[in-house]
Amino acid sequence: MLLVLTCTLVLPASGENQSPPEAEEGVLTYACINPQDGTIREYVNSFNNAHEDVQIEVRDYSGEEGVQRLLIELAAGWVPDIMDLHYFGRDGQDLTYDDPVSSVPPADEYWMPYRQLIQKGYLENLWPYIENDPELGRDAVLLPPLEAAEVNGGLYMLFQKVRVNTLMGAEHVVGARYGWTFEELMEAFSAMPEDSTILRYNATTRDVFFKLLSFSLARYVNWETGACSFDSEEFYSCKS
Repeated sequence: MLLVLTCTLVLPASGENQSPPEAEEGVLTYACINPQDGTIREYVNSFNNAHEDVQIEVRDYSGEEGVQRLLIELAAGWVPDIMDLHYFGRDGQDLTYDDPVSSVPPADEYWMPYRQLIQKGYLENLWPYIENDPELGRDAVLLPPLEAAEVNGGLYMLFQKVRVNTLMGAEHVVGARYGWTFEELMEAFSAMPEDSTILRYNATTRDVFFKLLSFSLARYVNWETGACSFDSEEFYSCKS
């Protein structure tokens, strides 16, 4: 995933009391926290070949402690124009899980703290760029996934594809529907026999978190204040 950020200042450096370097004219810096595979290089080369007046310069943060180094540089005001928000794991691949119920993301998969980056003003709202692009506009993009990624009405990330995780059941149990909300899922579950389960009987706590609760964290975490309500009856009922 690539993020357009608010500033054009970032150059790695060491030592104390160093000021951010001046932005180089016609250069867009891209902070890459994933290993640079052939796809990334192809995209960068394609853009650079098509735009002689603007070139993308890749900054590699994929090594050990690279993410921590990037966060330190951000705090110091060395902000790139483009950056990865999602580290896909050691393999550096955006994996598609074959079993949508039992499979979970790699243990070392990582998301940058983008909500905090938004609050600090490091990330740029991308909607104005989409709306003012003569070849795009909101009518030319798939709105639901982008709107789902909004934070307080602003769009701060772009992505190439969308994966939909859902649960399905027999029509006589869940009804004739093509989609449902978490509330509708719990309503259908409440009508099931006492020993019923939503996931398979040997599902682990990790399965439950990634397939049910991770998409509903906003219910239990106030991203503005940091207050959590994991001891609420609603959370325990979902977890159980």
